[in-house]
Amino acid sequence: RPSYKHVIIHRNDTLSDILYSIREVEGDNVFVYLPDQMKTLSHASNARLLKRELARGSKNVVFCSPDPAITRELERQGLDVKTDSAGMDEADMAEDKEKDPFAQFFGESQAHEAEFGARREVNTYAPAKKKPWYAHFWAITGGLLLGVLVALVAVMYYVPQATVTLAFEGEQLKREYKVAFDPSAEKVDNKNLVMPATLKTKQGRVSQTFESSGKAQKDVKTKLQLTVKNERSTEQSLVENTRFKSSQGYVYRTVEGVSVPAGGEVTVAAVATKPGYKYNLSPDARLEIVALATDRVYGLVKSVERSGSEQGTRYISDQDRSKAQEKLKQMLAKKLSKQITKDKDTIGLLSSAQFFKDVSYKRLPKAGTETESFRPTLEAKLEVLAYDEAALLQMVNERVKQQMPEGQNLSDKVRLTFSEPLADAQLNNGVTVRVFVEYVTHANLDREQIRSDLTMKSFSQVREYMQQYAKAKEVNVELSPRVWPRMPFFKRNITVQTKGL
Repeated sequence: RPSYKHVIIHRNDTLSDILYSIREVEGDNVFVYLPDQMKTLSHASNARLLKRELARGSKNVVFCSPDPAITRELERQGLDVKTDSAGMDEADMAEDKEKDPFAQFFGESQAHEAEFGARREVNTYAPAKKKPWYAHFWAITGGLLLGVLVALVAVMYYVPQATVTLAFEGEQLKREYKVAFDPSAEKVDNKNLVMPATLKTKQGRVSQTFESSGKAQKDVKTKLQLTVKNERSTEQSLVENTRFKSSQGYVYRTVEGVSVPAGGEVTVAAVATKPGYKYNLSPDARLEIVALATDRVYGLVKSVERSGSEQGTRYISDQDRSKAQEKLKQMLAKKLSKQITKDKDTIGLLSSAQFFKDVSYKRLPKAGTETESFRPTLEAKLEVLAYDEAALLQMVNERVKQQMPEGQNLSDKVRLTFSEPLADAQLNNGVTVRVFVEYVTHANLDREQIRSDLTMKSFSQVREYMQQYAKAKEVNVELSPRVWPRMPFFKRNITVQTKGL
């Protein structure tokens, strides 16, 4: 037989108070006493809410009330309701009377409201209502202040950034080393400057259009427009290629046959027999017909169309061919090298145009061919030696540092260039090339020590400290964000950079 915990509800309690009182009772079986004339549960909406909230829990709740309206509404919602003590046997009543002085609730249901309040005060299983939020004012205020303080510390720890820039007067230096790239080497030899390398081959083709630069000079024969006059009384016929001669002895031939009427004139074109500026004539110059003995038929220069020499069609020179071949090799070497190093940024290639194999040029005209442009194609196989750029840079850096004077440091800007391998070099046997190193040295810079010295210093203290740092010629301190107050900084938020190295 289940044992019930009893809860007495006050007439003015809200729905939240009822639920709170039920949930705070220990045990799964609760007997709830509801007074009459309780407005909260006289509304169907509140009764439905009560049923829904109780369904979310696991307690077995029994309601009892002397008010018929309340009992009917609760029964309509399907809640377990008792209108009197008929549902409790004698043992239950006896036990309840011993446990709870309000077991006779039904007999006293019409008691004064103050009596209900007094009974509720001494009921062990009916806890007091929740305190209003303002009863915890100081606790809430203290929690808010603590949260603001924690947020402020977090923001100060992560947000403000101080960037200290030091400008150095570095010394520009150059060195030269002979480095062997050996396919048979298994690891880097810093002492003997030997780099492991891998022989790789790649085949491809490229093409490009080139302009011809050869300029051919072409002599042009003088062209004339002649007015042929016939002062005779009979018509004069002239055949094609009739020769006219100037006073200087230069001969011109007509391009067509014509008939000159008696006492008339016609116009005919004539061309000098040889090219040259000397065949240029001035307008109205007189020309005699070589084949006629009479001077009564002659020609007068009407106009000079062309004379002297002009530029002819361009042609491919030997230099054009050589430049095209060299350019195509460079293009193909760049294309194939990019394919070999694809997705491998740390791989460097030691190659040269002289290491092409199976070279074949197509559509490359011979020198002297007259054309404005030409588009040859190169097909070839490129041999290269692949090596680790980072390992080479580290090896060179270590060698440079060994030869640096004490108190000097090597900057991050190190530039490497290479000499071309010998033309007769065999890449599969390895090659030795000269590596030219350009680098900058400066005074030793302990960034970690500087950051430690600047930790928790204010903006003004940072500037003062860095201005006393004698190793730099210029000091600049920047805040991020710029609107941030000039407050102390944590070590993690301090960045030390160099300039001019």
